[in-house]
Parts: sequence; structure tokens; C-alpha cells
Amino acid sequence: MFKRFPGFLEEFRHIKEGSNVDKALVVLDADHKDPQVEIKRFADRIANRQYPFPIKYCVIVQELEAWLLASEVVAPETLFDPKTDLETKLSARAISYTPEVARRLASDVNLDTLRHRCHSFHAFPQIVINGQAICPVTS
Repeated sequence: MFKRFPGFLEEFRHIKEGSNVDKALVVLDADHKDPQVEIKRFADRIANRQYPFPIKYCVIVQELEAWLLASEVVAPETLFDPKTDLETKLSARAISYTPEVARRLASDVNLDTLRHRCHSFHAFPQIVINGQAICPVTS
């Protein structure tokens, strides 16, 4: 993501007229790192570029895969390594964890279940609406 996100922002710059981008929300997982350091690292990557929309950075959870496990695990944010847990569950079904699989899982997540089982998700809708730059991180 770190290498690719400037390219995504450039694509947003050139979206056809009439479909303007209001803001770009860069959602990151902390991956057991300091969220402030991760936000600064991403912001520094594009510090010399100007965009016609604001860019907000959001670190929500240690690993975003916790949200993908919400329908399977009662307290997914308490898992030390949700990504490995998800990969294990998928490999038991002979499925490799790929970006496409992650997209399908995300589209199938029940938002009520996610809201109930993942405390960090409670703030996310307002972050999207208001564009807050810093989000609560669950350890």
C-alpha cells in the first residue's frame, strides 16, 4: 500500500468531470507499530504533491483483517495476529488470501455484526463523513 497509494491519488485527480473526489481517506492498520509514525510515514511520501482534495489518514486497528473476521470471531480485535488467523481459516478451505478475496470478504461483512464485535468500527462512519485524520486504535 505504501508504494501504491500515491498512484491511487493521482488516479483520483484525473477522475472524469462531474464525479469529483471530495476527499481521500487512507485507511491503514497499525500492525503493532505506532499509529502516529505510520501516518507521518504516509504523509511524508506525498509531502511535495498537491491534490484538489484533502487527504486524511486513519489507523483504525492493529490489523484490518480483524474486521474481516467479525462474522467468525466474537472479539476479533483481541487477536494478536488476525491476518494469520484469517489466512489459517481460509487455507483450511483451500483458499489463498489475496486482495480479491479480501474485497469479497469485506463486501460480505454484516455491518451490524462488525459494529457489535469491533469497538474500533464505531467511530469509522463518522471518520468517513467528517474526514478526521486520527482514529482510535485498538491494541
